Amino acid sequence: MVDMKAFSSTLSVLLFFIVIFSLSSVLSSKAIDSLDIVIRNSILDKVYHAYISIEYGVERILEEESSYGGVKINIQEGSAFNYVILNETIPTEDSSGFKIDMDRFKNFTQSKLNETTLAIDLNFTELEKCLPLTISPYNISYTHPDRPAGGAKCLPNQQEEIQIIPNGSWIYINGYTIVMKVNSSIGEAGGSRNSANCRKDATLIWNITIIGNNTVYNEVDKIKPTENCVFNIKDLLDNKILDIRNDATSVLSVLVQPGFKVDSSIALNLTDIPGKIWIGLPPQAIKVKETLYQIEKNDTIYIYGE
Repeated sequence: MVDMKAFSSTLSVLLFFIVIFSLSSVLSSKAIDSLDIVIRNSILDKVYHAYISIEYGVERILEEESSYGGVKINIQEGSAFNYVILNETIPTEDSSGFKIDMDRFKNFTQSKLNETTLAIDLNFTELEKCLPLTISPYNISYTHPDRPAGGAKCLPNQQEEIQIIPNGSWIYINGYTIVMKVNSSIGEAGGSRNSANCRKDATLIWNITIIGNNTVYNEVDKIKPTENCVFNIKDLLDNKILDIRNDATSVLSVLVQPGFKVDSSIALNLTDIPGKIWIGLPPQAIKVKETLYQIEKNDTIYIYGE
C-alpha cells in the first residue's frame, strides 16, 4: 500500500522545484532583458558623448576661423521679419589654413576615439568648401556652383558664382540687400531689371549697392520674383564686372567675371515663420557608430542666431 504521506511529501518537493525552476527562468529572462537595456543605454550615452565631443571641437575651429570656409554668417531674428546676412570674397580666398586645421582634427579624433566596436567617420570635404549652406526652417540653399572640386580656391581666370536657391520658399523672401565692393572703378549699370516683364507683379525688393574705386552706385527697385531679371555693372572700359540675376525659378545668382575681385554681402529679408532660424553646414559631417548593437548618430553642424 502506498504511503500517502510520503507521496504527498515527495509531490510537494517536486512541485516546489518546478515552481523555483520556472520562477528562476522568468527572472533570468527578465534579468537578461534588463541587462540588455542597461548595455544599450550605456552604448547610447557613449555614442552621444563621442558625437558631442567631436561637434564641440569642430565648432571651436570654426569660431577661431571667424567664418565657415570663407563665408561669414550673421543671423538676426525679429517678430515679423528675419535677416540672414552672408559675407565673403569672390573669387574665394584660399582657405588652406582652415583645411589644415580640419584635417589635423579629423586625424587626431579618428585615431583617439576609434575602438573595436566604435567607429568614427568624419567627412569634412564639403565642410572645408563650406557649401552648400542651408537656411532653415526655410530650406533655402546658399552655394557656389562653379567652385572647383577638391578645394575652396577658384581656378585662375574662372568665373565664380554665388547662388541662393529658395527650393520653393521664394514666397518668404521679401527682398535682398546686396552690397558689392569691387577692386575696380565702375562705370555704367545695365541689364533687364527695368523691362516690362520684370516690373509686372513686382514684389521682390532689390536694394543693390556697388562700391567702386571711383564712386558708389545704388538703386532700390522691385522685380517679379519668378521672372528672368538681370542687373550688371561694368568698368570704365566697358568690361563687365558682375551680373546679379534672378531667374524664373526665383534663384538669385551673382556672377563675377575673371580678373575682378568682389567683397560680397547678401542679406535676405525673410518673413518670420514658426521655428528658430539656423544655418546647416553640409550634411553628415560627423558619424559615430557602435558596430555591435548597430547604434549610429550622424548629423551636421548647425549655426543658430543669438
